[in-house]
Amino acid sequence: MSRGRDLLSRLHCGTEDDDKPGFRIVKGIRSFEGLLGELEGQDKVRLITLGELLSLMAKSRQDGTGNLISQLTELFDCPDMVNPPVLKNTIIATRPFVSILAGTTQSWLAKALTAADIMGGFGNRWLYFSGNAKEPNPNPAKVDAGRRDILVSKIDASRQWAITELPDGELIISNGAGILFDQYYRPYYHRCQTDGLLPTLIVRLQDFLWKLAVLYAVMDHSKVIREEHISPAIKVAGYLEASVMEVFSNFNQSVDKEKEMRLLEYLRQAGKPVPKRDIYRGLTLSAKELDVIAMSLLKLGLIRSGHLKKSPKGKKAIETYAAVFDGPTDSSDTLTH
Repeated sequence: MSRGRDLLSRLHCGTEDDDKPGFRIVKGIRSFEGLLGELEGQDKVRLITLGELLSLMAKSRQDGTGNLISQLTELFDCPDMVNPPVLKNTIIATRPFVSILAGTTQSWLAKALTAADIMGGFGNRWLYFSGNAKEPNPNPAKVDAGRRDILVSKIDASRQWAITELPDGELIISNGAGILFDQYYRPYYHRCQTDGLLPTLIVRLQDFLWKLAVLYAVMDHSKVIREEHISPAIKVAGYLEASVMEVFSNFNQSVDKEKEMRLLEYLRQAGKPVPKRDIYRGLTLSAKELDVIAMSLLKLGLIRSGHLKKSPKGKKAIETYAAVFDGPTDSSDTLTH
């Protein structure tokens, strides 16, 4: 990640002194309003880097930044203009482009993302890169400055070619490339049609595939996307889909397990029956989520359901949950395992 940032910084080193450069690497997001301030103007590109994805998601849950996820989701589609009417100061961003680079572990990802984030479209706007670790390398070689500079020059040459030769930014797709995509798309489309988190997470891979094909063509200074450009893009899409399956295969289980333990601990600390509405407010859960999580604990015998003995006259009895054991006894540990 740091080497990627270094390459981008060298590509845009001429704009470092500008107050509002076209491209800038931004470390973290404090709020959507702050990000919009960075994007104010025309054609601003911002790469947001995060040491840990969980920090972004934790900030988005805060009351003052509750609109962060929805706004980032909207920015993914590169709107022609962003001009929220709710801000005190008028900020207009024309053709903004935002990308986020972050790392995390599989267990922390389950803490960062919720099923609602995924089903709502935020989760499938990311690319997930997963794989096996390489062999230990206690003394990595120093970056070869000569090879790095050659790479930077080649990328810059491709960028300049696109500016001068593709003023409207349009590329043509060859018949051969179209046929290859057709062969990929049909089975991929059917994989996206089933229910569940995993199909939802891969529905935008076709978009990323074409973005890669465009980049491969531009690196060849080609105005036509040919077979040799879309073929490696299809292979990358296959790897990205495999990464999604690897990263999220146990997502529901890990998230539900964590919520179960949070609910159990919450009820143990209360030491008495707790109304359902107090529980889902205290644990930031929906009523439906609470019922699903509680069901498995009820089946295990770790909690019990009931009703308050006294309820307001004419009102429906208030449902409650209570821990069967007040503390982590041998019996409760056995049931939990």
